Amino acid sequence: MKVSFIDQHAPPVYMPFIFYYPANDNNNNKPQNIVTINLLQKSLSEILTLYYPLAGRYDSENALVNCNDEGVEFIEAKVDGQLSRILNGEFETDLLNKFLPNGYAESATSPLLATQINMFNCGGLAIGICMSHRIADGFAFSTFINAWAKSCRLGLNEVSSPSFELGIFFPPVRDLPNIEAPAAPLKSGLKIVTKRFLFDGKAITKLKAEVDDRQVTRVQMVIALIWKAHISALRAKRGHLRDFLLMLPMNLRGKAVPRVSENCYGNLYKFTNPRFNADESKMELHNFVDLIGNAFRNPSLDSAKTDEFGDDDFFSAVIDPYKEYCEELNKDEADVCTYTSCCRFPIYVDFGWGKPAWVSGIRMSFETVILLDNKKGNTIEAWVSLEEENMFHFLQDPYISRNCT
Repeated sequence: MKVSFIDQHAPPVYMPFIFYYPANDNNNNKPQNIVTINLLQKSLSEILTLYYPLAGRYDSENALVNCNDEGVEFIEAKVDGQLSRILNGEFETDLLNKFLPNGYAESATSPLLATQINMFNCGGLAIGICMSHRIADGFAFSTFINAWAKSCRLGLNEVSSPSFELGIFFPPVRDLPNIEAPAAPLKSGLKIVTKRFLFDGKAITKLKAEVDDRQVTRVQMVIALIWKAHISALRAKRGHLRDFLLMLPMNLRGKAVPRVSENCYGNLYKFTNPRFNADESKMELHNFVDLIGNAFRNPSLDSAKTDEFGDDDFFSAVIDPYKEYCEELNKDEADVCTYTSCCRFPIYVDFGWGKPAWVSGIRMSFETVILLDNKKGNTIEAWVSLEEENMFHFLQDPYISRNCT
């Protein structure tokens, strides 16, 4: 299967999420857990007949997925503990990483999908899933997990088939000079600390009132606050401000050229890049809200909704922000970080025994910020991964201490 030029330049990392299902009257003993495991394994093998590229292997040299049916990783693990302790917040983020399959270095033999089913003594389950970002973005991940859950719950006949047309409409390009990102952002060797911060609806409403901006969304509000605290932390460590290029992936489904179907599988996003200028930008919260709001209201993004948005325009709209990102990394004259929002993505999925009590991120190995909704959708969970000293200063920010838990 041909990949698209967006897939071609997606980061060589795995997207990890963990889904926590407490025990109930139907799965609170070992035999029932075995039945559940068998059902998960059977439905996974069935859904892969529709999402067949996931069972193949990525060939970066030829920009394609070998749909050779080598399979995915399916691991069973027993946990000597109670799931309720984790759901009550009694955990360190490093512990959560144990609920995922071991990390993979990208190679021709690396699986594109790996899952680990963790069985607790209490009968609860934690399903850890890693999917290669090489052939899928966060929205595609949520589409797959919903399809798997529906197949498990109702049967494969109830699942709609995905489309794998992106590589045809937006084929890979071999001669893209000077836009290769260095490996440092992903393999820095620094000690990274990940912490979860909760922003409930009441706190976000107060922040919106403070900046007096009716157009700002709740996600943009939280991103602005975290970005401000992040820059303040870097200033505290260095003793001075530096430019900061923020990378915000934007889902293009419903906005790209009309011929792309809504159920297309793969990477279909572009970066929007608000920039903090150390010499010109101000450090008030409303200034960061303006920077982010202006980036999302950029006319070049609106043009993606029109029939006149041609292939060349689409290519430039996607590649140019990525090129800017790579250039900044190579020059090392500005800070660069990616913040990703998965809010509103339907990731609280029901395999047949109810929706999970919680869906979590994990400790990352590089600096990044990931936003998730809680189960009720009234709180944003920000999973902030920073170098240890940066995190120390980040926690001192008054906006962080006042507005989140």
